[in-house]
Amino acid sequence: MNDPISLTKTERCLLNYHRTPSFWRGARTVLRFFYVPISLGLIFMHVASGDPMFAIPGYGLLLYRLAWACWKSRRWRRGLQGIIDKYEARLATLERGGLRHD
Repeated sequence: MNDPISLTKTERCLLNYHRTPSFWRGARTVLRFFYVPISLGLIFMHVASGDPMFAIPGYGLLLYRLAWACWKSRRWRRGLQGIIDKYEARLATLERGGLRHD
């Protein structure tokens, strides 16, 4: 009953990423959001000066990162759904057979 759940490479990568916190995760978060102050600064300069040439890169950067996040979420969604489906199937088999403590 202790059969390991077979996972794809993507699913193993996702589980390992979320399993333990690491020092680099904080650095990745900072690097992931470096564009926000730059974009907000450009938008503020557009509002303060009225020059639309500040607004174009400011809003463009925000829209680019939004599109990139949506694209990446499509990629990882399949892996997360696979993990959830496999664990739910495993729980269903354990409930049917009763919980055995070996």
